[in-house]
Amino acid sequence: AGQLRHGHIRAALLAALALALVLLLPLYWPILAANASVSATNAQVGGVVSQSVDLLSVFVPPPEHPLLRRSALATLAQNAVNTPYEAIGYAGYAALLSAAFGMWALRGQHALRPWLWLLLGAGVLMLGPLLKVSGHVLTIAVEGRAHSILLPYQALAQLPLFQWSRAPARFALTFHFALAVLGAYGVAQLLPRLRATVPAWLVVGALAAFSIGERLVALPFPLAPQLESPVLKTLAANCARDQRTVVNIPAEYTANYLGLYGQTVHHCPLLGGRVFRGVPAGETSLQFVDALLRPGPAQDIVDRPALEEVNGALAHYSVGYIHLQHLSEGYSEAQRNWLRSAFAEPAAAGDVEDLFVVAPAVPNGTRPVWALAPGQWTDAEQWGSAPARWVSGSARLYIFLHQPQRGHLVFTAIPGLQLHRMDLLVNGKVAGTYAVGDWAPYASPTLDLPAGANVIEFVDRSGTETIWGDLRCLGGTPLAGRFAPPVICDPHLKGARAVSFALQTVDFVPGAAPAPLAQFGAALHLMQTDWPTEVAAGAALPVLLTWQALQKPGADYTFFIHVKDAAGKLVAQYDGQPLANNFSTLQLNSAEHLSFHLAVPLPAGLPAGNYQLVLGVYASQTGTRLDTAQGTDGLLQLGAVRVRAP
Repeated sequence: AGQLRHGHIRAALLAALALALVLLLPLYWPILAANASVSATNAQVGGVVSQSVDLLSVFVPPPEHPLLRRSALATLAQNAVNTPYEAIGYAGYAALLSAAFGMWALRGQHALRPWLWLLLGAGVLMLGPLLKVSGHVLTIAVEGRAHSILLPYQALAQLPLFQWSRAPARFALTFHFALAVLGAYGVAQLLPRLRATVPAWLVVGALAAFSIGERLVALPFPLAPQLESPVLKTLAANCARDQRTVVNIPAEYTANYLGLYGQTVHHCPLLGGRVFRGVPAGETSLQFVDALLRPGPAQDIVDRPALEEVNGALAHYSVGYIHLQHLSEGYSEAQRNWLRSAFAEPAAAGDVEDLFVVAPAVPNGTRPVWALAPGQWTDAEQWGSAPARWVSGSARLYIFLHQPQRGHLVFTAIPGLQLHRMDLLVNGKVAGTYAVGDWAPYASPTLDLPAGANVIEFVDRSGTETIWGDLRCLGGTPLAGRFAPPVICDPHLKGARAVSFALQTVDFVPGAAPAPLAQFGAALHLMQTDWPTEVAAGAALPVLLTWQALQKPGADYTFFIHVKDAAGKLVAQYDGQPLANNFSTLQLNSAEHLSFHLAVPLPAGLPAGNYQLVLGVYASQTGTRLDTAQGTDGLLQLGAVRVRAP
């Protein structure tokens, strides 16, 4: 501490700190930049307790130890270490005794203090948020109620870096490092105290042998012959002359590890593949290809690719072989049958696997290639003139591009019975936010998508709702009113479903997103309008309005539509708030999109002819209209509608 009084010492320490920050910032910057996308689950207690060290496991050897396996302590050890990884904190008695001797021999010396504090700090943190002993979270009774014993990690879990970690047991590495340093101090103090008749090499060798022996989990180390199934033999023969990529599907846990083993036989490159953590780009490519190689209806919420487009996308990744693993999670006979229809009979097959060979193709094309993530969408339902699929919480789809392209997404959203706030994520980043309360079309901002597979994800921030049966049978919703397009009800669709919203007609349109049609005040952009070109007198004229908030509105606004004849006389009008007067613009968030219909009742005796539609917005409390530079006196001319006789 006395050396810190010298300026050159402090300058050297500051320089070292600055250098450390420069070296570490590139490693932590992706985490800091992705703060908004880090899953909140990792910050919850339940997500980390299973990945925390059991206090008993610090003192009990691994349960598979040869000497422990058949002893009375086997059950105790199994309870203490109930996961195969990231929860083993066994310190080892050789290290503990050596460290204890070192601390006794050097008691009072400052050199040990940093390592002792590091040992204690890491030891407490590796136990996680709750104290766990022998597989059970310890509790204490307070006023008749059981309460878990909270540890410091629970408080620190709210801080960055701690908040994003899901495995407190990884602090065991720091714990063991500090213990090893203290143990080295102990050995260094022990050796000079030995009698001359006891050689130092014998003591050090005995400690090393004991340290290894008390951690052994298998003796002798198990070996197994390399099994070569007919599929792997065929694949190895093909790979010897054609080193194209192997795809192991379904893209799940079991297929991944079977594929890694298979590569030791056939030696072809793999698409994706991970030992513990995968490379994001490779994982996305594998998941896209798995989704691409699945059957679906001819008409769907996205354009189904033709077989030549599928082959073109596979050629982009140099895919030559499809290894279908029957034992994997997500396997289905439907996918196997589709592969047989697309790529002919398997080149080799076994009881639990099939090998399909992909004919070489040229990786070119102009159209986007779409694929729906399996297991995340309901079956398609016909809503009006197009099919729709429901989302429960979140759902992904993939768009593959042969070349980088600028464009924007368009889609139609169908709400449930409640308002749902939706985030549109493109390659993990929020591209747009939407308040979905009406059956209406939406568009994204301009997107610059790279070549290859891009991930489009729709996320419900409001949480799912439960509906019973077929929503089409209701004919409308409280927020959207009556459905304008005709829908066919399926009375056989019964039971409860947890849903967020449905999507249909999803597409990627080249070019920049359309500019706003008008701006009202400082808070609202009018993005899109639509209405029927012709309507009967006496009917209601539905006018679709799509808005985006430039900032959070500071007032509750009312929207109105005026219908005027050729002389400019007002013949019909409707004033109302969004979503059948169930939504206040005070609830609209900055940058959020909102679509809704205003139904203008037309007089039954209105003469046939062309009429002009005029839009305006005013503050509900004061009646003051919002100005718009695209109109006059707060009125925007929308266009014409033809009224016919009833």
